[in-house]
Amino acid sequence: MLVFDSDGDQNTVIALEVVAMEFESALEALQGFGVPGAVRQFGSILNARWIDAALDESGTASVRRRRLPAETAVWLVIAMAPFRDCAIRTVVTHLRLALPGRKRSRRKPVGAMAASAVAQSRARLGDTPMRLIFERSSEVWGDQAADADRWRGLAVFGIDGSTLNVPDTVENEQGFDRPGSSRGQSGYPQVRVVALMALRSHLLRAAAMGRCKGKGTNEQILAKELWPQVPDRSLTLGDKGFLNYGALHHLHHDKAGNPTSRHWLIPAKSNTKYTRLKVLADGSEIAQVKISATARKKYPLAPKTMRVRVITYQVDGWPARRLFTSLLDPDYPAEEIAALYHERWEIELGYNELKTHMLERKAALGACSALRSGVFFAMSRRAAAAARA
Repeated sequence: MLVFDSDGDQNTVIALEVVAMEFESALEALQGFGVPGAVRQFGSILNARWIDAALDESGTASVRRRRLPAETAVWLVIAMAPFRDCAIRTVVTHLRLALPGRKRSRRKPVGAMAASAVAQSRARLGDTPMRLIFERSSEVWGDQAADADRWRGLAVFGIDGSTLNVPDTVENEQGFDRPGSSRGQSGYPQVRVVALMALRSHLLRAAAMGRCKGKGTNEQILAKELWPQVPDRSLTLGDKGFLNYGALHHLHHDKAGNPTSRHWLIPAKSNTKYTRLKVLADGSEIAQVKISATARKKYPLAPKTMRVRVITYQVDGWPARRLFTSLLDPDYPAEEIAALYHERWEIELGYNELKTHMLERKAALGACSALRSGVFFAMSRRAAAAARA
């Protein structure tokens, strides 16, 4: 066993116009893709081709001329994040997101639009394009960040779940439900999010969303969408709630049953049973665990048993803990693995950055489909900020 020691509206308009001026001077190269100059600063990181591809794949690209076409609606969702306290119509007008109208009125600025036109544009866009943009951007940025700071050649990722408050509307309650509380029910509906994060940069690599409660909404089910997106030459850390042998065998093996370079590290539960096969020089063990019939039903390629490495360690003053991992090779020192596991808490800090500092503890924007698009972009913007840093 390893032992460690513990150690005023006017101001809003001015701010928007200043930002618009900064955006205007940012990235001229995006002009050819029809990207509004007002949001080119973010466009210097977000590849405009990803937007075009997402709109084409989702079938939401604008065919006929509109004041606020689909391409611009994407940038509207982007602009809504830093200006979440402003009216959406104000964002459109003062960041000059709308195309010029056919008729001009002396009573309205050139970029002014009816509020209904903005809402209709968001509704036409839906959440699919933002999901596709998030998936592409997080794949590129997340892999780049993890690749820059590896542990013994492996990119370090974490997986965990959390919940986000959403506006208290009938549509959101029907779509996401609301959790219980000591006084009956929560004041807000909530969406459950499970994310795969590059732990050393806090960039999101992938995410899945679902209802906050009910059948088929637990974190393991949402994580099933994420396991295929874990890159090669990686190590994924999770809490004991993700100790599902069927899923972990699927993560670490190909369809032929051969081990891959996609490793995992998860603590054992207090009642976890295993059969010791061998004790390594550093005190860790090679063991065999049984994969339940239920897990094999969900993951048909999983065998009845699989081998794991067991590392038992203790922090001074705390009970002993036991870790299970697919890192069977003794060239990965048990002491380093035990110390590395505590980086799993970085995902909690990443969630804090998203929920407390970006969303400012407020409910995410929108209702159902619009809300999903806003959440996907908030996660993309968090990734872009870290990528730029």
